[in-house]
Amino acid sequence: SFVWLLVCASDMPVWHLPDLVSSFFGAHDVLASDSRHLEAGVATSFLNFFHPIDHADASSTYDPSDSTLSIPPVQFQAKAALHPGSGYWCSAGDHDPNEVVSWTGSLDHRRPAEGIKIDWAYAPGEVRVRTSPDGENWVTAVDWTREPQSAGHTTWESFVQDLNFDHQRHVAAVEVDMRGPQPWNFFGINQTALIA
Repeated sequence: SFVWLLVCASDMPVWHLPDLVSSFFGAHDVLASDSRHLEAGVATSFLNFFHPIDHADASSTYDPSDSTLSIPPVQFQAKAALHPGSGYWCSAGDHDPNEVVSWTGSLDHRRPAEGIKIDWAYAPGEVRVRTSPDGENWVTAVDWTREPQSAGHTTWESFVQDLNFDHQRHVAAVEVDMRGPQPWNFFGINQTALIA
């Protein structure tokens, strides 16, 4: 079972089961009671391990005060997407249709990864994922793809999505590029982690 795997692999850097269940996936994903996720092909299985991302930055961040603050409020900063219950990263909003906004995560130590799991707060029309083994040289691991909700007749603002790399990558940094703002006109991530 999954719990047994967690215990036996306790030396691996994975999230605690309560946080993983309640904060990252949400109870409706765990129980698969929300048919949107099944229709969109979103994985709700616990058969994967997840590597947390250590640091984050973004090319755009929401500032609700719209003032001259040099640092946006913590709950909207890029690092808010690293841990459950810390808020969520949100872009500044009002993006042009072809404007690319990037959320970049880095790791203290390079790790092999098969993909990235993203819990979207405000999903984009299209997403691309690039990885780097050293933080300097970048390759496209997932080319521009439309979000599942954008490809059909219904749009969903928030959902959990697995983006599988073209093959296993050794990752020191990962960049999530977003474009094509939806009616909510923001991009946002509740939480994200690498799929081991």
